Amino acid sequence: MTLRRTLILGGLLLAAVGAIIHWRGPLEQMAREQWHAWKQPDAPADPGGPVSAARPSADGATLETQDPPPYDRPSLLRSGMSIVIGDQRVRPNMHFDFEVTSDTTKISHAHARSGVSAQVIRSGTEYAPAIRRRAAEVADTLTAVAVGLWLFTKAEKPPVTIVVSVDRGDKQLAWFGKDMYPAEHEPGKWQHFQAQFFLRDVVVTGDDQVSIYLWNREKERVYIDDMDVVFRSRQALGRAHGIAFDLEDSTHRIMPLPFAQVAFHSEVDPSSFGVMVGKEAPLSTIAEVPLSPGSALRWRYAPGDAVARVVGGDGKDVALVRAWCIELGCDPLGYERVVVAPGSAGLRMVAFDVDMDASSGRATVAKTPPPRGVELIITAPTP
Repeated sequence: MTLRRTLILGGLLLAAVGAIIHWRGPLEQMAREQWHAWKQPDAPADPGGPVSAARPSADGATLETQDPPPYDRPSLLRSGMSIVIGDQRVRPNMHFDFEVTSDTTKISHAHARSGVSAQVIRSGTEYAPAIRRRAAEVADTLTAVAVGLWLFTKAEKPPVTIVVSVDRGDKQLAWFGKDMYPAEHEPGKWQHFQAQFFLRDVVVTGDDQVSIYLWNREKERVYIDDMDVVFRSRQALGRAHGIAFDLEDSTHRIMPLPFAQVAFHSEVDPSSFGVMVGKEAPLSTIAEVPLSPGSALRWRYAPGDAVARVVGGDGKDVALVRAWCIELGCDPLGYERVVVAPGSAGLRMVAFDVDMDASSGRATVAKTPPPRGVELIITAPTP
């Protein structure tokens, strides 16, 4: 009986272990979802009016939106670039200088990084109003949302989180949040804060709603100025017509440019650039790099731009570069960082995402998605 009991208990134990192994994946997924929901902030209490397309205002200097103040009047100079796709006018950029709004109680002249005013989030206020757009009005197929702003506060702790939510009717498809880290924060000084959220696992349709708002976790008095929101498309807008507007140029120069041709040469081992999962993450390359050995043409890229540029010997932009690589199945510029160096035949680059340690601000190379490396041959179009 003792042997039989032992065998029965052993069998039950093995069955239990098998069940745990079988259900571990779903249980881990459920735990992640519960943790994600627990961390998620509430939406702003006042989401504003109905979502509608941005249109040029009568003042000739701003766009007009149905977003609540102070987001109702983005700057026309930096937000007005648009392109028609089918029957839809797409405006992928929004820039807020907070110089004009229909409700001046939402802005302050006490501190301004540029101009004479900035948005003020007063003490005790947990959420700023939400910017809301239909996906079809900001992208052909939405793949990412980038947000950058300047922040001023005397608070000792960095209080602000950038939040993006994607909703379909009453159902939330996804939400993303990024805190300002202590290493990025210095009380009493203007600091730049930016985030980029990739919708890798979310298929967004044209009628889905994208909301962007600031969560003031510590309910401190905060000033915001020169805020940019950039909606990224699967393809660079205008590419089907042979040219694309330089919509996401961090230097804010607006010009139509042709696309350079991009050809795959070979894969590159990310570790050859010192890019290894869990190790210190190198910064993106911002120096100009020759397109190939001996070439007078150079690659220029500013982190956060969706496209790079080919620069001639005179320093002028010659072409745009969308570094999509079918052999890798990705665009290296769709990652959070990219390091670039001359190769034997073309341009070598390694792209990767980063994980940030909340306490120290230390950036390490993320495991998911894994780093990718490639050497590309980039050819500028003949004038």
